[in-house]
Amino acid sequence: MTKLFRFALALYPAAYRRERGGELAAVFGQTTAGAGRLAVAREALDLAAYGLRLRTGLTFGGMTGRVLAAAAPLMLGLQAGVMLLAVLLDHDYPGVPPQLRYGVVGCSLLALVAGPAGRWAVARLAVALMAAGALLRYGFLMVWIGEHSSVFRAGWALLDLTWVVAAPVLWAVLLWLVPADLRARASWGQALAAAAGLLLAGAMYVGWDFYNPGYPGRGVLVIVLLLALLLTGVGAGAPRVAAVAVAALPYAVQQCTFDAVSQAGGAGRLAAVVLLVGPAVVLACRYLTRRRERVSTG
Repeated sequence: MTKLFRFALALYPAAYRRERGGELAAVFGQTTAGAGRLAVAREALDLAAYGLRLRTGLTFGGMTGRVLAAAAPLMLGLQAGVMLLAVLLDHDYPGVPPQLRYGVVGCSLLALVAGPAGRWAVARLAVALMAAGALLRYGFLMVWIGEHSSVFRAGWALLDLTWVVAAPVLWAVLLWLVPADLRARASWGQALAAAAGLLLAGAMYVGWDFYNPGYPGRGVLVIVLLLALLLTGVGAGAPRVAAVAVAALPYAVQQCTFDAVSQAGGAGRLAAVVLLVGPAVVLACRYLTRRRERVSTG
């Protein structure tokens, strides 16, 4: 099982390994002495998970964790709002049973109540069920298309997958990544942030209807501006500023990708979007990684 420990240790930042590698090895040896293979593998998995948290900043003192914690109520309101608007106002999803719509509405309302009340275990379950509901809605839609159309086009399947699933799943993943020790307790501030997310969902939903989808470049500009806001907030040590960008990015990415592939020559437009947004995302990740390394090395 030494290989498991070495693999887990390799996931830690280099500075942390140099400083505490011996201590981690000693503790791992003590806790797994005489243990079975399954217990040793579980300890190695826990060790690896914490190493990933340290490397990505998903800890109490890490900027990534602080940004996600600040964005959590806003993302909660956004996800609930977008899902509610999708099932209540969009009627172009044939084949979707009404029971699924009722379930999404119930999970959305549950998340909006549980999060601000500090019941994050319930809220996380609700957002996971909302993401699952989005996937099920996509599945029912594909089944209906297969039954009522003689031609199944992969391009349209990708388009519908982007339109229905992308943002809800991204929000759910980000909410599940919030460190446990940073999940906020019940407060009026959390309730106001969730309400702001709900209002922002309505504004974005309506705003994108007025936005002409024939020009994906505008969506790219929105994404680049949000990335700039994210970097500004991180660079200034202002997690709440960065949190606004993190909360809004999943919907912006979803809509921009949908706009790109829905137009004529969608493949070329999508490639252009990737080429424009890709370097910005890479630069942002490199900047954040270097900043974490500077912080960890003092």
